Amino acid sequence: GGQQLGNRQFILTGLTNKRASVKGFELAGETPIAGNFGVSANYTYADGNDEDGHVLRGNVKNTYTLGGFFENDQFSARLNYSYTDDIFIGTDRATDYFQKGNGVLSASLGYKFNDNYSVTLDAQNLNDPKLKYYASEVQPRAIYRNGRQFYLTARVKF
Repeated sequence: GGQQLGNRQFILTGLTNKRASVKGFELAGETPIAGNFGVSANYTYADGNDEDGHVLRGNVKNTYTLGGFFENDQFSARLNYSYTDDIFIGTDRATDYFQKGNGVLSASLGYKFNDNYSVTLDAQNLNDPKLKYYASEVQPRAIYRNGRQFYLTARVKF
């Protein structure tokens, strides 16, 4: 089907299979600092463009992650903060639009009862970041929150 406008019908399409490339690098490290505590860090740079030089949809140029953890034979805990730059989302009403860069705080707690039983609680979006979509600083498109998310996992090995 197409879009009806007056007595004329228009079919709107977009190119989906253009040639493109992503160039970048990733740096990551994790190290214990004292006892069973440690830190981890990650940086990713990705520059993605199609054959005409346009930025790829969904490409995040810079992503930073910093985390801390505690682990022993029975218990594990992790806390991570990740930040992403602005993201090109696509074109809407002939105007490019973006998602504003934001940071997300997540955590994980795990407990191992024995070799057969364990449980993990994962929490995402603990800081409940506000997602902002815009065409320009004076043209916001949408502002919303996804809310905090919690997942409880029980593992049983036979």
